[in-house]
Amino acid sequence: MDIEIDGFSKIAGGRYRDIVVNGGGKTVGDLSCESMEVNGFLKAGSKINTSYLKINGMGRFTDEVHGEKIAVDGTSSFIGGLTFSKFEVNGVAKIKGETQGDSFDVNGYVKIEESLNSRAVDCEGAIFIKENLQVEELDCRGLINVKGLLNGEKIYIAASKFSYIKEIGGSEIVIRYKDGVSEKLLNLIRGFINGGSNYDGLVTDFIEGDMIDISNIKVKEVRGNFIKIGEKCEIDKVEYKEKIEISPLSTVKEIIKL
Repeated sequence: MDIEIDGFSKIAGGRYRDIVVNGGGKTVGDLSCESMEVNGFLKAGSKINTSYLKINGMGRFTDEVHGEKIAVDGTSSFIGGLTFSKFEVNGVAKIKGETQGDSFDVNGYVKIEESLNSRAVDCEGAIFIKENLQVEELDCRGLINVKGLLNGEKIYIAASKFSYIKEIGGSEIVIRYKDGVSEKLLNLIRGFINGGSNYDGLVTDFIEGDMIDISNIKVKEVRGNFIKIGEKCEIDKVEYKEKIEISPLSTVKEIIKL
């Protein structure tokens, strides 16, 4: 059965094929469907299970949401937890509760109140995570702010101004600086920045990895096997096992060979 709402209507729990909300909708009871498209406004106070969820308007989900593919082009909040195969944000999304899946792409703005666990994260917009980020591969060319630990196998960050990560651990870690982040994006997120830095690059307390290649970064301590420190780094202490290279354009206060 298909449902299309042009005015305002409640959607009873059950199984559906396609749901389209052009006006206003409210779910009453857990439901599953093949696809759900929200062009107007949807308030979902029940569990949602769908193969495809597209938010062009506004969506508020206060219970668990599971979607094979979820795309947010408008504004959406997920309060009760979120699991996905592919999650893509071109608009604004706020998430609270368990958040985990396979592929997480950010081209807009995302704020996660707890932790994110995803095999791959690709960010060209802005992502704020209040706790930890667990990934296999991270490719970030925007603004990233992680209050806890970022842990992954392959980490590539070209970070903009206001970027901050408390601790970073991984096998391969490459950190660069991304200039030219749009003022439109910075103005959008400026009111949400808390604990960010005006430093032109990434600020972090600690980095540990097998292979570390960093530039334009301010960090208290770096520890690894093979470390390459490029230009414009401000580092309090470096501990290395195998090899280290340091640009004369960077400052390292203490170097220790383990």
